[in-house]
Amino acid sequence: MLLQLPTLSVKAACWRLMAAGVRGFNVSRTRARDDGGREDPALDQQLRGDVFYFDVVHPGVRGFNVSRTRARDDGGREDPALDQQLRGDVFYFDVVHPDGNTGHRAMADLVIQLFADATKGPSRRRPAHAAHNALPPPMIPGNWESRSDKCFIASFSWMNDQAPDKRAKWGFIASQPGAQIRLKLDTTTSAKSLLEGAQDQDLVTIEVAHLRSYAGMGMASVECLSGCTCSPTILDGHHQARVSLVALHEVVATQAAQCVLQVTVLAGTKDPTGGHKVKLTGVMVSDEGGVDSRKAKGLGVFGALDYVTSGLGPKNTFELRQTIHATL
Repeated sequence: MLLQLPTLSVKAACWRLMAAGVRGFNVSRTRARDDGGREDPALDQQLRGDVFYFDVVHPGVRGFNVSRTRARDDGGREDPALDQQLRGDVFYFDVVHPDGNTGHRAMADLVIQLFADATKGPSRRRPAHAAHNALPPPMIPGNWESRSDKCFIASFSWMNDQAPDKRAKWGFIASQPGAQIRLKLDTTTSAKSLLEGAQDQDLVTIEVAHLRSYAGMGMASVECLSGCTCSPTILDGHHQARVSLVALHEVVATQAAQCVLQVTVLAGTKDPTGGHKVKLTGVMVSDEGGVDSRKAKGLGVFGALDYVTSGLGPKNTFELRQTIHATL
């Protein structure tokens, strides 16, 4: 369905402004930089990729220098003076995120203008039936949309469990033992895994995204109810770490056009307070068959937590260089 929505290209809309060096569209650097002006080859390469994408590489021309990249002293703290100086002048805040005062505002204007134009009717520059033409192939070869349609049915409630002043975090939530939710999935795929060691090509991996936290969380059984088969597993939302993160619960199932996965809140719990809360935030099905027998099951997202904590410096700031050294 997302592919049916109107789209726009920041590259197509903004490249002339970027090439002209218009204030607010400067892509030569980000709002951050090392306090001493030191370059970071790894980050420089990332920003260089962004600039190449926008076709605005002109060596030596102001606004297109990619030798200076994101800042933040020690990899974590911002430089207030430099940040204020660059406010409203550069397009990117760092090598990943557009700046809120310029980049995000420009993209918001593009979206608003797109919808404003859509309200006036089909474009006169091309027939209306052009909207029904087939989409071009993905920029990344083979990166097609998922074929797995999802349908949620049962007694969980779709709700936001955050305070009004907090960022909304929606999900299917149940806190009573016996509550059930059924997920109707299409797990069929014609693609085969090319990974060395992959076996059982008729199997696919289903990842159920759920909340894991240190208080109030319960357990749930996950089983294939009809259409497909899988081994029953237990989803546990409680852990000792004093953080709340989305984890992925892995289920290996057979392929089926209508695979019904059932999640049931259990009476048992590891939570010290006796909580039974189960929160589901998403479900994903692999787009290729085959299970890699060498890969540990239960992917989760805690590797990211380990990755971040490995980069904590002596001053409790995240230091990218320390993280890189820890992973080498």
